[in-house]
Amino acid sequence: MTGDWVTLWFYPEQPLWGKPPFVFWSTALSFLVFGINEPTARLHALAFILATSRLVYTWLFGLYDRRSAQVGVCALLSCWLVLQLAGSVVLDAALTFCVTLVLTQF
Repeated sequence: MTGDWVTLWFYPEQPLWGKPPFVFWSTALSFLVFGINEPTARLHALAFILATSRLVYTWLFGLYDRRSAQVGVCALLSCWLVLQLAGSVVLDAALTFCVTLVLTQF
């Protein structure tokens, strides 16, 4: 363990430059808080999907009304890919959150 939280390492002599560190940092933080196990490794993806749902709800509530916001969030959470992302150890849940954040604030 190097303690280097800025550069990700694939092997001790080979840095991993292909992925953004934000998701790895969130996974490491959840390991630090909840311990190292499989559900904890997937916790960050669920948190990003729930945060994305909150963004969609807030955005639709501001544009329309509560009922439209609820329908929008139900439509989002009923998509197969979104449900798959919520339980996977992939970078796409964080990417979905960041893109949704930018688009709702634009």
